[in-house]
Amino acid sequence: MRNCTNHFNIRWVERVVGIGTEKEIKEYITSNKEMISEHANKTFEHSQFIYKGQIGDNVTRNYHIKDDIVFITNTTDDAFITCYKVDLGFTAELNSTVRKGLIQEIHKLKDEKDEIEFKILMEVEDKEHEAISLAENIKIMEEQLNNLKKQKEFITQEVRSVKSRSLNAGLELKRYALMLVNSKDYKNDLLSMK
Repeated sequence: MRNCTNHFNIRWVERVVGIGTEKEIKEYITSNKEMISEHANKTFEHSQFIYKGQIGDNVTRNYHIKDDIVFITNTTDDAFITCYKVDLGFTAELNSTVRKGLIQEIHKLKDEKDEIEFKILMEVEDKEHEAISLAENIKIMEEQLNNLKKQKEFITQEVRSVKSRSLNAGLELKRYALMLVNSKDYKNDLLSMK
């Protein structure tokens, strides 16, 4: 059972019960508070949800309709805020026809919105899965890159080692050649050839 705010009680008596003067409204509420709550809740049980959102101010509310009575409830839908009768400015019969058409259109649009949101949700899930998969691939590729860098460093070390062996062999060759051909006579020949 939803709570009835003071404002709701006043508007219910004024707009649904049909009492017009402020004094009579207050007297009626004082005498019939429980009956107003029961009647409003019973009528509300047969209402249709129309919309949840902010209309007219920055407060989110729920909007329901039963025949020509609009119920506005709080965000948690457990208290009546206000109510009023729909009057589109036509005859009662035309008002009813237009109201029913608007309600059908609202339900149709709500279904379309729900379908679009479902598709978007599915697309978002697909994109999130794709992003996770890409992140995993990036991680694998980063590990592969690190391994390739280590492999390159290892090969560079091997190249240095091979070059070092060749250099050492060349130095050893020169040392032995020096022992063999480095004589005093050769040095004198070099000086005289200049």
